[in-house]
Amino acid sequence: MTEPVLPPPPPSSPASAAIARRRLSPVLALMIVVVVLGAGLAVYGGGTVLFGYRRVAIKYSGMSQTLPQGTVAYRSAGGVELHRGDIVVFDFSSYPGGGPPGRVIERVIGLGGDTVTCCDQQNRIKVNGKPVAEEYLYLPPAEGKDQMAFTAQVPPGTVFVAGDYRNNSLDSRMASTVAGAGAVPVSEVYGVVVAVGNPVTARTLTPTTAFTDAGLPGTPLSDSGYANARWLFLGGAVLFLVGFVGLLVVITRSARKRRLARVIP
Repeated sequence: MTEPVLPPPPPSSPASAAIARRRLSPVLALMIVVVVLGAGLAVYGGGTVLFGYRRVAIKYSGMSQTLPQGTVAYRSAGGVELHRGDIVVFDFSSYPGGGPPGRVIERVIGLGGDTVTCCDQQNRIKVNGKPVAEEYLYLPPAEGKDQMAFTAQVPPGTVFVAGDYRNNSLDSRMASTVAGAGAVPVSEVYGVVVAVGNPVTARTLTPTTAFTDAGLPGTPLSDSGYANARWLFLGGAVLFLVGFVGLLVVITRSARKRRLARVIP
């Protein structure tokens, strides 16, 4: 029995040869991926910086030397639990009795239900009877080391705040003897400061451990998303630029090869 003779394969047509030549090259595919990835990172990073955080300029010296004059970034307080040691942004009119409108930045030193007093023999505040060594305080020797004496029972749903430049700060201590104990309603707090500087020079704030070291529960908010988003944006922009230039080079070279192929028989 003889084996069947198979017909020869049909010759490739010029159209099929052209299709084969136009298949996506690995280098071109890589450049497309780099462009898409870079664009995605840049959009995500830029969107996080612009819409994920708010910025406010410091014009009040009550937080010297912790916060330099300039811009700070804060995370919205919506859905965020406040802790002792958090640096918060609110309006001056939120103090009991009101006041002129304007953004204020202070540090939370007492939560609703706390008893805050000042000071013990070592010039430390006491929260619920526990002395707190506030390493961030700015007490220039020329102005004296003694803090203003006060006692406050913080109402529920509020926070008791004070500036780090303790003797140059208009804060809750000034109204600790009136109704509301000078505390600010939590609902009036705009957000928690997490970084200093503009989006290019942003530096993440390191949360204090003063209150947890004193045995009080609750760690202040730590959020490096603002500073990290800057690097995502810059890295994504560089990737996009590299990929875009590489894409142009690959397309240009492919077009040149096709022109030479048509000229050379």
